[in-house]
Amino acid sequence: SRYSTLSVRAMRSAICTAIFRNIIKNHPGKVLFVDFWATSCGPCRSGIEATADLRKKYKDHPEFEFIYITGQKDSPAGAYKQYVEKNLKGEASYYVTDSEFNYLRQLFRFNGIPHYELVLKDGSISKEELGTHRIRKYLEEHFPVSGSAGQGENAQ
Repeated sequence: SRYSTLSVRAMRSAICTAIFRNIIKNHPGKVLFVDFWATSCGPCRSGIEATADLRKKYKDHPEFEFIYITGQKDSPAGAYKQYVEKNLKGEASYYVTDSEFNYLRQLFRFNGIPHYELVLKDGSISKEELGTHRIRKYLEEHFPVSGSAGQGENAQ
């Protein structure tokens, strides 16, 4: 019947939303650049590596944070641990089950990765399409940070 299809769809949507909220609740009051990626994806790794300097510059920023989400199937545990240790150490990196990653794909309607979403402070999703190449300009415009002065450990 029509009602059961609607309720299944509504339930699936609620699950998708709950999975994502469970991740972003750890970063309240911040604008989040969410990167859906995999160790098996060359362009994903290139994007992560290309933003290393930005991540360093914005580490511990009170209003902005980079978040990385990958699933078990596309990022086998060994490869994931090794990559994170080398490239994402100390970053907000989430390793989710395949079903959770598939729910997130449904929520944001994407198949290919890398896929990026910008989550605003109120938890809503920005319509702005930002990839790793455009995030730099966005950050400069919205969250200007002066060089390394006053950046704690970076100011040596």
